[in-house]
Amino acid sequence: MNIQYEFTKEDYWNLNRDMIMMMPRMRSILLLVLIVSPVLFSFLLSYRFTVGVSILLSVMLLGLICLYIYFSVKAKVIRYAKSNPHVIGPRQLVVSAEGVQDDSSEKTSFQQWLDIERIEDRKDHILLIIESATVICIPKHAFKDADEASQFFQLASKYHQAA
Repeated sequence: MNIQYEFTKEDYWNLNRDMIMMMPRMRSILLLVLIVSPVLFSFLLSYRFTVGVSILLSVMLLGLICLYIYFSVKAKVIRYAKSNPHVIGPRQLVVSAEGVQDDSSEKTSFQQWLDIERIEDRKDHILLIIESATVICIPKHAFKDADEASQFFQLASKYHQAA
């Protein structure tokens, strides 16, 4: 199977967002921030305001912190993609029983199916995970429709299981 597509900075952001959420340590830190922050803010603000007002202000502060983290991380990821031309641009992916060849304007790589740990079908893309931080990402817009994406996922899974 041969797939040609354009890997955009938005694709790169979606990939990084998913990779961050797939890391157990990052998920734990985010969960801790979401739980501890309102409690801490409420406690600190309760000296100045009533309990109800301090809880409301705590939730509002948490919302602002979450928005800041989300948009600052997104801006950094997109800035990196813009300043490194090898990250975004045209790609060609060739899938065979032997493995996956990933061609970009900068480089060509080949991964045997044995080197790929797992394959995941995500909302925005299909991931061929080689290591925890090394992936081949195929955005869903690379396919004509959802059926073609599903066929690709099934074919890749079949080759992966056979290896």
